[in-house]
Amino acid sequence: MAIPANLSFLAPGASVAGVLSPAKGGTGLSSPGTAGNVLTSNGTDWVSNPSSNGSWSIKTSNYTAVAGEWIFCDTTAGAFTITLPATPSATDYVTIASGPAAATNAVTIARNGSTIMGLAENMNVNNANISFQLVYSGTTWRLA
Repeated sequence: MAIPANLSFLAPGASVAGVLSPAKGGTGLSSPGTAGNVLTSNGTDWVSNPSSNGSWSIKTSNYTAVAGEWIFCDTTAGAFTITLPATPSATDYVTIASGPAAATNAVTIARNGSTIMGLAENMNVNNANISFQLVYSGTTWRLA
């Protein structure tokens, strides 16, 4: 397959500046925010949040998550439950990753009184080797 003639590339280390509006798929942000932060969606807007910089904790049994935590769920020994924080604030997040045994031994994400995607139901993760982030919008946990 040939590379189209109108396709251009940036040189390594180059950057592009400017603002891309939300209507065109951008964030509408004009500056990058705090160093080390990552963009997450609260369901309505893009929000700059602190990044854990890959500080994953490995869990193998029932556990109550803390806002901002990155959790790798190793269900090799059996299924278990990760309980979301009880009193989340808007933009709180929890990042979850499932291991290779999740297809057999699912992880349950317990809502702990809040809703997940507007539903008063716990979330079952029975797909192996996936990761996702739940962000609290102020009214519900949303997949980001």
